Amino acid sequence: MKKKLLALTAVAAAMALSACGGGTEANVTEAQANAESLTKDATEESEESESQDENLRTFENVVLAENDVAKIELVNFFAEDVNWADGKQNEKKITIKVTNKSDDEISVWPEDAYLDGEKAYIVNNPVTVASGMSGNHDFFVAKDTKPEHTALESIDDLYRVEGLFEGRLETDSGSESFELNFSIPEALGNTESTADSENVAEPLGPEESSGSVESSEQIADTEAMNLWSVNYYVDNFNQPTEDWFITTQKLFAGTFNNSVATNGALGARLVVDPDYITITLHSYQDINPDKNVGFDKTFNITMRTSDGTDHNLSGIFYSQNDRIFVDDVYRDEVLAALMEEGNITFYLENADNRIENYLFTIIPDNFKTLYEMIAQK
Repeated sequence: MKKKLLALTAVAAAMALSACGGGTEANVTEAQANAESLTKDATEESEESESQDENLRTFENVVLAENDVAKIELVNFFAEDVNWADGKQNEKKITIKVTNKSDDEISVWPEDAYLDGEKAYIVNNPVTVASGMSGNHDFFVAKDTKPEHTALESIDDLYRVEGLFEGRLETDSGSESFELNFSIPEALGNTESTADSENVAEPLGPEESSGSVESSEQIADTEAMNLWSVNYYVDNFNQPTEDWFITTQKLFAGTFNNSVATNGALGARLVVDPDYITITLHSYQDINPDKNVGFDKTFNITMRTSDGTDHNLSGIFYSQNDRIFVDDVYRDEVLAALMEEGNITFYLENADNRIENYLFTIIPDNFKTLYEMIAQK
């Protein structure tokens, strides 16, 4: 539009000179030259502006992730040429704004990123933010190719990025780690988080009817909820193997506490296979399980069966793992409880840090039927 207005103005000036007394051929020629110059300048300015627009996307009030400690907002996407040892690449970058909601200093960094479900390449430098303050931080996302990464083809590819932020809270008593999952398409689409109530299986009370299989729809004339199902581990080719496990699609509801959260919403899932019984914990009922980014943790586990009996168990949350392994010596005890009717409540407490604890209730439902069927094979 600016280009057109400048061109029209210049042409009008030329016409005015021609209409007035000074309408010599030389004056008209000079005016036309000036018009062409203005048009050229405007074209170059317009092309430069369009080029800048192609390399920048800005956002306002887009929250990628938030908990009691930090809020992470999307600020912009931008493209930038970076000179690497093996040549220059036009890297596609994401700028985030980290707001510290705690009373202590925090550090936050992108730990994992995925593009269309495939792991992407990132450089996970941290940003450190003081209490009550905010700070911007940018990082690039690229294709995870070998031997060197490959820049994304378009800045628009960033609209499909999902992943995980990790953080560290520095308190007087030591460091506390936390995680925040994010999904740019969900944040920009104003869709509900995958950690919504439809993922959570609420325990049934004695007067409540059963229903609901793998969706939130209630199904009449069903004697059991059929929450549990038999699944199979996959190999490196993503093909099913003969190694089975039994678990639930839905998360069981509960609460959790640590140094940064009190009675936070929890989702939990129990997984049983021929060798192990494991528990995944989902802070804020996120669809992705919590990951232990620190040292191994030992948990004291109390399992209360429907008759009110407490069973004392233990388990280990291994470093860089996303589930707690119930110690093998208690396997038969847990299986026996799952074979009975009535809900089972679990209380997990970090043996070295009692502030960190988890409470949730599971529904045995159709577990017995499935386990007896698969175990006989």
